[in-house]
Amino acid sequence: MKLKFPLLVTILYFSITALFSNTATATLIYSDKFEATNDPLVVGYQFYFVGHYAQEDYLDTGLNLANQLEFDLDVKALPNSSSFDLEVLLNGILIGGFATSDLTENINNLVFNFTEIESVSENWSLTMRVVTPSCGGCGSLWLEDIHDFSLIYSTINVSEPSTIVIMILGMLGMINRKKQLVS
Repeated sequence: MKLKFPLLVTILYFSITALFSNTATATLIYSDKFEATNDPLVVGYQFYFVGHYAQEDYLDTGLNLANQLEFDLDVKALPNSSSFDLEVLLNGILIGGFATSDLTENINNLVFNFTEIESVSENWSLTMRVVTPSCGGCGSLWLEDIHDFSLIYSTINVSEPSTIVIMILGMLGMINRKKQLVS
């Protein structure tokens, strides 16, 4: 008679352990430098007019899915009296943007979360493009030659429905057992 209660506690313990052990996060990261192998900008990445862009291609990354991009920009100069907007595209898909007024100090951590993008070939193309220009004589965004970025794919596994069922059955068993002991 005394063995039944510890048995139920053990079942409940393993049910709860199974519930939380099936919840995990896995992250794949591809990090590299942004050196603008293809750009129509003047030296030093000066962004002036609508359509100006800087693009970097990354081949054979080993990463075929992405849902987050992190930037570190080394900003050397900003427009004097106005701001202008840049879009950020990944494989030609708009994932976000920023304005020069968003940039503070020299190093800026920009994080873009977006709907999962797939690259069958594991090749990625990252582009920054001007969509709103600076005013005449206001200057430009001047970036240093190398910028760190990380392309990230994160998954969160949810608990299996069977684990939740086992936990609920364990709790019902304990309640039933308690009722039997009381009566």
